[in-house]
Amino acid sequence: TSLNYLARELMFDTLLYLHPNTQEWTPQLATHWKKSADGLTFTYRINPNAKWKDGSPVTAEDVLYTYRLLVDSTLGAPSTNVTYGKFEEPKVLSKYMVSVKQKIKNWRNFLYFSGSTYILPAKILKKYLDPAKEGAEPLGAKQWVSDFNTSFMMPSGPYEMVKEDQKAGISVTLRRRKDFWGWGTRRAQTMYNFDRITYIIVQ
Repeated sequence: TSLNYLARELMFDTLLYLHPNTQEWTPQLATHWKKSADGLTFTYRINPNAKWKDGSPVTAEDVLYTYRLLVDSTLGAPSTNVTYGKFEEPKVLSKYMVSVKQKIKNWRNFLYFSGSTYILPAKILKKYLDPAKEGAEPLGAKQWVSDFNTSFMMPSGPYEMVKEDQKAGISVTLRRRKDFWGWGTRRAQTMYNFDRITYIIVQ
């Protein structure tokens, strides 16, 4: 729904942002990026200042686990599985450096991975995508969908959903974060001006 898209865009960050006026890629989570000479591999350097709601840094590992969630066949999103199945698993080069290689060269793949992939926190995804103990099956994306069916994970973006603001069957509210790591960045200029955004549910 439109609410899903709005909430995702305001609560989570992509690696890059396509400027609406210039149509040029600009920094969001990533400060630097490059394509390999053959155009198949994309490398990103994540801003060390980027933080999750709990104050922990956004890292290359978050990109890796976001990818693992999106290709999980139990996610219940076949189109998403196909889109991210066009990439090999991202490589964590260092804490803030990550690269990903597309299997078949296509200009759309840079668009998908850079500007359409909302990065999620690995510290939560590990619970679902890693085995709880050796030899055990991970919970999988299906369980993640169930657990977060009516809530969101901690954000990295300028807004959050606070439990006390939500009124089941009546309204859903997004609250602007005072502790958002990106307030001093260019992307935040003239943006995110509303303290609260409320969707009223009409039965």
